[in-house]
Amino acid sequence: MPSSPYTDRQRAAILVELYNGASAQGMGVFHRTPGSMYFGYLQGRVLKVDMGADDLSFRLYNRDNGEGAGEAAEARALSNER
Repeated sequence: MPSSPYTDRQRAAILVELYNGASAQGMGVFHRTPGSMYFGYLQGRVLKVDMGADDLSFRLYNRDNGEGAGEAAEARALSNER
Protein backbone atom coordinates (compact mmCIF):
# COMPACT_ATOMS: atom_id res chain seq x y z
CA MET A 1 0.00 0.00 0.00
CA PRO A 2 1.49 3.38 -0.98
CA SER A 3 2.06 5.91 1.75
CA SER A 4 -0.25 8.90 2.06
CA PRO A 5 0.90 12.13 0.40
CA TYR A 6 -0.39 14.09 3.42
CA THR A 7 1.03 14.38 6.93
CA ASP A 8 -1.33 14.59 9.91
CA ARG A 9 -0.47 18.28 10.22
CA GLN A 10 -1.31 18.89 6.55
CA ARG A 11 -4.64 17.07 6.99
CA ALA A 12 -5.47 19.27 9.98
CA ALA A 13 -4.56 22.43 8.06
CA ILE A 14 -6.69 21.32 5.10
CA LEU A 15 -9.62 20.58 7.44
CA VAL A 16 -9.35 24.10 8.92
CA GLU A 17 -9.42 25.65 5.45
CA LEU A 18 -12.31 23.45 4.33
CA TYR A 19 -14.27 24.41 7.45
CA ASN A 20 -13.54 28.11 7.01
CA GLY A 21 -14.66 27.99 3.39
CA ALA A 22 -17.84 25.99 3.99
CA SER A 23 -21.31 27.42 4.41
CA ALA A 24 -23.67 26.46 7.25
CA GLN A 25 -26.64 24.38 6.09
CA GLY A 26 -29.46 22.47 7.74
CA MET A 27 -29.05 21.07 11.21
CA GLY A 28 -25.35 20.55 10.62
CA VAL A 29 -24.43 17.65 12.83
CA PHE A 30 -20.98 16.15 13.16
CA HIS A 31 -21.22 12.46 12.28
CA ARG A 32 -18.40 10.27 13.47
CA THR A 33 -17.94 6.58 12.86
CA PRO A 34 -15.23 4.89 14.96
CA GLY A 35 -12.05 4.53 12.91
CA SER A 36 -13.25 7.00 10.29
CA MET A 37 -12.19 10.56 9.60
CA TYR A 38 -15.23 11.35 7.43
CA PHE A 39 -16.73 14.73 8.09
CA GLY A 40 -20.22 15.30 6.71
CA TYR A 41 -21.08 18.38 8.70
CA LEU A 42 -18.99 20.17 11.30
CA GLN A 43 -20.74 22.75 13.45
CA GLY A 44 -23.36 23.34 10.79
CA ARG A 45 -20.95 23.58 7.86
CA VAL A 46 -20.98 21.13 4.97
CA LEU A 47 -17.61 19.42 4.54
CA LYS A 48 -18.34 15.92 3.16
CA VAL A 49 -14.73 14.85 2.96
CA ASP A 50 -12.90 11.77 4.25
CA MET A 51 -9.71 13.09 5.85
CA GLY A 52 -8.50 9.52 6.41
CA ALA A 53 -8.28 8.69 2.70
CA ASP A 54 -4.87 8.68 1.03
CA ASP A 55 -6.19 10.80 -1.82
CA LEU A 56 -8.60 13.49 -0.67
CA SER A 57 -11.64 13.90 -2.91
CA PHE A 58 -13.30 17.31 -2.84
CA ARG A 59 -16.13 16.40 -5.22
CA LEU A 60 -18.92 16.62 -2.63
CA TYR A 61 -17.33 19.61 -0.88
CA ASN A 62 -17.17 21.45 -4.22
CA ARG A 63 -20.75 20.53 -5.00
CA ASP A 64 -21.98 22.28 -1.84
CA ASN A 65 -19.41 25.08 -1.50
CA GLY A 66 -18.54 26.00 -5.08
CA GLU A 67 -16.44 24.60 -7.90
CA GLY A 68 -12.76 24.40 -6.95
CA ALA A 69 -13.40 25.43 -3.32
CA GLY A 70 -11.85 22.24 -1.91
CA GLU A 71 -8.72 22.50 -4.00
CA ALA A 72 -8.37 26.18 -3.08
CA ALA A 73 -8.65 25.31 0.63
CA GLU A 74 -6.03 22.56 0.18
CA ALA A 75 -3.66 25.00 -1.56
CA ARG A 76 -4.07 27.61 1.21
CA ALA A 77 -3.45 25.00 3.90
CA LEU A 78 -0.35 23.59 2.25
CA SER A 79 1.09 27.03 1.45
CA ASN A 80 0.77 28.00 5.14
CA GLU A 81 3.01 25.03 6.04
CA ARG A 82 6.16 26.63 4.64
